[in-house]
Amino acid sequence: MKANMKLLALLCALGSGAAGAASTNTMTLAGTEITNQAQATFTVGGATQTTNSDAVKIVVNAVPSYTITNDGTEASPAYTSTVNVNSNATYSYSVKNTGNTPIQVAVGATVGTGSSAITQVNYSGAATGTVPTTGAATIQTITINPDQTVTLTQTFVTPAAPGTYYVNPTGVSMQYASVAANPDGSALTTATLDQTSNRTDVNNVNKTTVLTNVPLLGSPTLTNTVVPSSPNPLPPTGTTTPGTGTGPVGSGNGPAESTGPAYTGIGSTSGTQPPVVVDASGNQYAYPKADAETVNPDSVTMTTIITNPNPTAATYELVPDLSGLPAGVTVTFTDANGNPLPDTDGNGRPEVTAGPNGGTATYRVVVTYPDTESAAAVAGPIRIPVGVDGNRDGIVDATVTYNVLLSNLKFGNTNGTALGVSDVPVTRTVTQPSVTTAVVFPMDLFNDGAYDGNYALSGSTPIGPVKYYATNPDTDGDGVLSPAELAALPAEIASTGAVPVKTEKTVYAVVTIPAGQAPGDYMVTQTATGSLSGTTKSFNTDKVTVTSPNGSLLIAKRVTTPGTTTPSLNATANPGDAVSYTVTATNNYNTSLYGLVLRDPSSNNLGSFSSSNVFGFIKPSSLRATVSGVSGATVLYRTSNLNTWAAQPTVDANTTWVEVGVDTNNNSQIDSGDVFPPNAVITLTLQGTVK
Repeated sequence: MKANMKLLALLCALGSGAAGAASTNTMTLAGTEITNQAQATFTVGGATQTTNSDAVKIVVNAVPSYTITNDGTEASPAYTSTVNVNSNATYSYSVKNTGNTPIQVAVGATVGTGSSAITQVNYSGAATGTVPTTGAATIQTITINPDQTVTLTQTFVTPAAPGTYYVNPTGVSMQYASVAANPDGSALTTATLDQTSNRTDVNNVNKTTVLTNVPLLGSPTLTNTVVPSSPNPLPPTGTTTPGTGTGPVGSGNGPAESTGPAYTGIGSTSGTQPPVVVDASGNQYAYPKADAETVNPDSVTMTTIITNPNPTAATYELVPDLSGLPAGVTVTFTDANGNPLPDTDGNGRPEVTAGPNGGTATYRVVVTYPDTESAAAVAGPIRIPVGVDGNRDGIVDATVTYNVLLSNLKFGNTNGTALGVSDVPVTRTVTQPSVTTAVVFPMDLFNDGAYDGNYALSGSTPIGPVKYYATNPDTDGDGVLSPAELAALPAEIASTGAVPVKTEKTVYAVVTIPAGQAPGDYMVTQTATGSLSGTTKSFNTDKVTVTSPNGSLLIAKRVTTPGTTTPSLNATANPGDAVSYTVTATNNYNTSLYGLVLRDPSSNNLGSFSSSNVFGFIKPSSLRATVSGVSGATVLYRTSNLNTWAAQPTVDANTTWVEVGVDTNNNSQIDSGDVFPPNAVITLTLQGTVK
């Protein structure tokens, strides 16, 4: 019979004791420490990190058990025999330790119905000696290791009177306790018997029929049968074809640059003068170009020729209307050589004289204005109507309007929907990225000049160029481009295209930040240049700040065993008990992690907690994982059973490691493109039974 003993927490492994075979027990030995520590790898700040969980430990309880065989009762005895009176009756019994802890078994004997004449029983083998069948006399003790079997030979002298006699070998076990745990089966160090765990085995009755003369049996006849030999079987054959695979090949095309439209000016020009266009009425339109010097005033000169149709020479008075001049603008009139025109009568009207019969007189209108790059720049246009009084009678014979169309650009951060720009600097702060990322600066260009403009765009930072886009790639408006937003970037632009007078256009400046970029402040330098005027406006106060990652990945591991409701770091369990391990990983960094893999390994050499032996003593039965704080995530599993990522886990009693991860880029793999945001949580639950 088997006797299930009281549960204990410690193992006694004996290096000496009764003879028997070496232990092959498949039940986990008492006192075994099943250690387990989870581990995660991930990339943060461009560097690969490894983080370990708490160390969890289950100590296997002692489950003492033994059996004496064969089993029997008086009605159905273990053995029967017929012997003479006053002779030896001999029976062989086996005692086996069927538990997971060393025990001592005290062997005795009792007699059954009508058997009181048998007063003592002798034992030989594992236990040698004589025990009485009545009273509290000494009994024989056997020490047995787990899974060890010892043999006892029971002998007693039959009574002088014929009859039927019953003898029952009995056993009382006491397990070892309070000893050092030796999961490897090393020698016992100290031992104390746990007297409270006594269990008995008392159903091993043998039946002996005693006669005066036992008849002899006839001699047997033996027949040998020859079995023909067979050829040795051939070993199995087969081939293994290694797997092959090809990884994906990336491709991409850079954006094409665009150029502004070409402009052509006509009319009177001189030297480095800007284009001057003359319309059908003789009105002139000057388009001054910007110069490198931005402090002193600039000027533009427009020329008019007066032709005299009269037979006599004529003096013409110029009648300018200067009432609408913007502040800081002056107008002077000169001859073709640049000399001021005379005003002989002092009436404030410059004079020019042309000869008779088609003679001509040339005069110049010189308009001086604040530099368009200076603080005093005027928006324009500057319009100067000038009449011509041929008879000097106060009546204007003809009028020409001189127009100076200035370029005036405002360039800076966007101020929303209002016209104009914001000069307030913008700082984009990112934690040192694990993968290439980018930040966005929405920029406004307000054409406050007098004609439509097209502006070339350029920019740079110490970590790379600035690229420009006509539409906003930052779909969630956080100023930082996610991997998905980066993958969906539109075509790059090199200029704004036409920006009509008194309107603005918003472009989006993108600065790419390489993976692992060193922490620091990086200024953003940007320039917009008018394609006709050459007007250049710079904006150099925006900044990219890269900070060091701050925080940690917190991994908490706990175990739940039968009889407990609160997961813990330390527990006890019996062989065959169902246990459940829970591993929870929380991103407490101030930035996203990439390529996170959470694993329960078979061995991880984690410092002083040197090994994780859980899969040597636990038979896994199920694996599942949940995730929160990650949008569009798919949990993937990889185990020793199927070393590839899959949406469903494959585990069984032979599993030796498990891994889980979160696939956010939907490529059915866990790689550097999978994002695990701040405050995201993944929980792994592994269930199994103690071997």
